Amino acid sequence: MKNQNPPISAQNIPVEQPQPIIPPSPVILPIGGIKPKFNLPILIVGIIIFLILIATVSAAYLFALKSKPKTQPTKQIVQTLPTPTIDQTANWKIYTNQQYKYSFKYPDNRYLFDESVSSASGLDPETFSESHIWFCPTKKLEDCAFQTNIFQVFVFSNPKNINLDDWIMNSDKSPFRPQPTLPCYFNDPRTQKYTGNFLGHDSRTYKYFIDEQTAKNACKGIPMEGGGEFQTTFFIENGKIFEVSIYQASKENFPELQQVFSTFKFTN
Repeated sequence: MKNQNPPISAQNIPVEQPQPIIPPSPVILPIGGIKPKFNLPILIVGIIIFLILIATVSAAYLFALKSKPKTQPTKQIVQTLPTPTIDQTANWKIYTNQQYKYSFKYPDNRYLFDESVSSASGLDPETFSESHIWFCPTKKLEDCAFQTNIFQVFVFSNPKNINLDDWIMNSDKSPFRPQPTLPCYFNDPRTQKYTGNFLGHDSRTYKYFIDEQTAKNACKGIPMEGGGEFQTTFFIENGKIFEVSIYQASKENFPELQQVFSTFKFTN
């Protein structure tokens, strides 16, 4: 069967009428613009978080500073070279005593008087021996008016093996033994005694000084009248008593005599 619907004509289609356009109503804003809403709790939380962050960063920084090893300041080491010591005795002559095995140095411009008193006095050589220097203006013995400015070495036998202190106080050869008339220098209150060690030996050293006025009053009629400085050291070597002395030295010669004393040594 054929479709019986009638054909659609343009007149039968409804025409849509345009709607009038109504403009939106204008929005009237308040003067100053739109004011945002203020939320106080959120602001407080933000400030707290900010402060916590600052505190955390500061604590971490301080911890890092404390954990960092301290750098020690570099010490500048200044090496001081020792000042070379000049040996003023290097060119001196050397005296050697073959019998008692000792030596010492002395200036070439001084007179060396070497004598064995035992030979001159008829004593046994093992009883008494002497070697000493006379510090004279020249190298001639006759130029020495007095026995002054002397470095001297005495060697005494000690057959009974008396200890050092007993020998000093009791031997008739000791200048320090008690006696009715003591040598004048013992009256000087500046006489001093020292116990020490000389070249590895137990020693006794006497130091004393007699000024010229005291010497003239106490030492009349003997060569010590001129005064001077004195130093005597006693010790025992191979059973013998050694007396090494600086005798009646002037202040000018005493330092030089001490240098001679410092060169004394044993050769065995």
